[in-house]
Amino acid sequence: MWAAVRQQTGRRHKDEVCDGITAETLNQHYARISTDSGYQRPPRKFTATHREVDFVSEWQLFSILDTLPPTATGLDHLLAWFIRLGAPVFSKTLAHLFNKSLSTPTVPLQWKYAFIQPVPKIASPLVHSDLRPISITSVLCRTLERIIVRQFLYPAIVAPLPLSPLQTNSHFVPQGPPPLRS
Repeated sequence: MWAAVRQQTGRRHKDEVCDGITAETLNQHYARISTDSGYQRPPRKFTATHREVDFVSEWQLFSILDTLPPTATGLDHLLAWFIRLGAPVFSKTLAHLFNKSLSTPTVPLQWKYAFIQPVPKIASPLVHSDLRPISITSVLCRTLERIIVRQFLYPAIVAPLPLSPLQTNSHFVPQGPPPLRS
């Protein structure tokens, strides 16, 4: 069907098969360029509150789920249209899950996995570096990320909290205008 659509619209879509580029060689290439040999796992911090806090209400999550755009499906195979259609049923349970995740330093393990889709940077890729890795995570993970960005990151960027005197270096703190001389 898509071949007929492309023929009618004049768009060309070729699945280029590059010699020497296989799923295994791409995996090795991406692992090599994205691995830090000096990485040390940071110590676990327990700075999050362990009491249940409503960061997102059932109604807010319903409105987010109800307007999900059609998007790629992650490894959990939950389709965006299915979540959008079931928003009235899912929003209460998912709001509880999202609030629990934000209240404790945990994220569901299934949301940490992604499907890596190589996308060509150029028309005819010849080597591994001609392909860009696109990470496709779960729709629910992307929804939680969007909530975090909207509720925590944007406000911190738009109106950052002032630094306390303990966090500033007195050499760089402006002391006000210089005194007037008569």
